[in-house]
Amino acid sequence: MRYILAILLYGFAFGANAQIQISGIFLQDSIEIGLPIRYVLTAKHAPELQLTFPDSSYNFAPFTFLRKDYFPTRTAGKVSVDSVVYELQTYDLKLVQRLSLPVFWQTEADTLKEQRAQADSVFLKELVKGDATKQKLRANVSLQPIEKEFNYPYLFAGILLLILLLVPIWWIFGGQIIRTYRLFQFRTRHAIFLQDFGRLSNRIVSRKALADIERALAVWKKHLEQIENKPYTSYTSKEISQLLRNNALLESLKTIDKAVYGQDVSDTIEQDLTVLRNISIERYELKQEQMRYVDKVVE
Repeated sequence: MRYILAILLYGFAFGANAQIQISGIFLQDSIEIGLPIRYVLTAKHAPELQLTFPDSSYNFAPFTFLRKDYFPTRTAGKVSVDSVVYELQTYDLKLVQRLSLPVFWQTEADTLKEQRAQADSVFLKELVKGDATKQKLRANVSLQPIEKEFNYPYLFAGILLLILLLVPIWWIFGGQIIRTYRLFQFRTRHAIFLQDFGRLSNRIVSRKALADIERALAVWKKHLEQIENKPYTSYTSKEISQLLRNNALLESLKTIDKAVYGQDVSDTIEQDLTVLRNISIERYELKQEQMRYVDKVVE
């Protein structure tokens, strides 16, 4: 409202002989430290004049420049109106603060002239009464929760460093690591087999259950299959004994087959299971020695 009234008043005061008239007013009567305030600079002039208003490079002391909004020239008859709304702020502690801004234009003699608006003032709102330098500050030492943030650049840098370290290690020792892991798996499977087969053998000796005998034979064939990568589970007892070239094994397999298919459990079942266990240990040790020999040749 103050901005509109100022323009109207200066419009009535602008005479035929006047070349330019300037007005500058604050749109508020008071201001607080650090908060923005708007200041309107208006110029009424002859249409042929080209005016220049202060920009961000101008010294607005005791205020500091934030931004400005320029309104296009409006011309009615022999009168043109230009206006700019400035947004300013202050950190000055004076109770009354004044501002008077100029407007510039160039004359026919190629000289730069200026004319200032009458100074307008605003009052500083006192949020702290009395001398601020003598006020006692009250400390707030209570801990405030701080949200933790994950440092992703450090994470990516650590991953990259780890890759750079692991690549040469894998290039040099990768083959050995793989072979060591395969031997570990091989030994682990054999240890599990001995544990399972031993538990089944003990149950067969004590209970002579046909299901346990059949299960023990299946576990034994499956373990040989894993050791030598051959389909032992599909071989007959005769084919297995011929492949392993062991006559004692053939007799033990016949006794076990007689128990499974003929439901006739022999008193020698414990010795027959021991034969199967010993055969599996022999094949395991032979295969393990072959794997170690291949490792030495590769190295």
